[in-house]
Amino acid sequence: MANGDNANVTLAMVRSGSAVLKLDLTTVSNDIKAIQKALLMYGYYPGGAPDGKYGSRTEAAVKGLQNQKGLTITGEMNQATLNKLEYWSGTLVASPTTTPSMATVRKGLDYYDVGDSGNDVYTICQLLQAKGISCSLTYSYNNNVKSAVQQFQTMVGLTSDGKVGQGTLAALEDTVSDTGWLIGSTVNLTAGKLARVGFINIMLRSDIVFLLNLALNTYHINTKQKVRHFLAQCMKEIDYGNTLTEYTYIPGIGNSYSYTPFCGAGLLQLTHYGNYVKYKNYKMDNKIETPGVYATQHVAVAYPADSAGWYWDVCRDLNNTINWSNTDAQICQDLTAAIYGSTSDFAPRWANYNAIASVLL
Repeated sequence: MANGDNANVTLAMVRSGSAVLKLDLTTVSNDIKAIQKALLMYGYYPGGAPDGKYGSRTEAAVKGLQNQKGLTITGEMNQATLNKLEYWSGTLVASPTTTPSMATVRKGLDYYDVGDSGNDVYTICQLLQAKGISCSLTYSYNNNVKSAVQQFQTMVGLTSDGKVGQGTLAALEDTVSDTGWLIGSTVNLTAGKLARVGFINIMLRSDIVFLLNLALNTYHINTKQKVRHFLAQCMKEIDYGNTLTEYTYIPGIGNSYSYTPFCGAGLLQLTHYGNYVKYKNYKMDNKIETPGVYATQHVAVAYPADSAGWYWDVCRDLNNTINWSNTDAQICQDLTAAIYGSTSDFAPRWANYNAIASVLL
């Protein structure tokens, strides 16, 4: 295993094709951390906070990206791979800028804080005013703006840190009322609603929210009760939105599970070879099964919400096999047994349900 190979290698060098980043257990850099964060938010990084070290998890995430994008699978972050990553993320930087973009913040890759400036700060002030918060219009993120943001965060139940990150921006931009997310039998959840109930990171991406709504409406998870319970289960399965794959899943390395490499993927963590085969036949997509080592990442990235809706409605028929006239506590317990395999994980899922029910009225 190479050590120190990534010393002094920058994003700019990789972008130009003059260097690559590879497996290296000693070098730590903010450039690598920026890559890890983007891989995490894109859905490839198999859990764990970015640490700036190009270890086995980073290599595995890069291999998954390369497989998904039809590149040569080397596990190295080279020019072609960075190009594919930045096509999604935008140009990555090693250190936060003082002029973040709304697009980057929406993807969870940056945030606004005191000292930042630009037209987007002015827009934030306008959004605060639209929410009934007193805030003078300015292009400078000063302490007055921070105080106004903290007031808004407290009002909607978010962490009151005064920064406008992904969740706060989503809540500021939300124009759907707490009772307007379900019209008749049509679900229209927003990133702002998901942020307020406790979801973070990947779950607040606009494309994931779109896919979530599509899955809920496609698979008949379209009553207030069912949506709340579905989200409560998903929240625990994906650690609030920190990962779309099982934390212990590292393609090519394996783990002690009997179902390796068909580990948990998607919002309800589809697992086991048999379920992957059933889902492959349903979607008519061979990559859901072959090659098995990358099937988990393929499902997580290509079908994060659809796989969960399919598992709920088609595979387990939970719309019909659960007694929806029971108390919500009993329903949550029954769903936990069906999805998790036992009721031992009931308590956090029930807590999730109550948090969700307090927002999705």
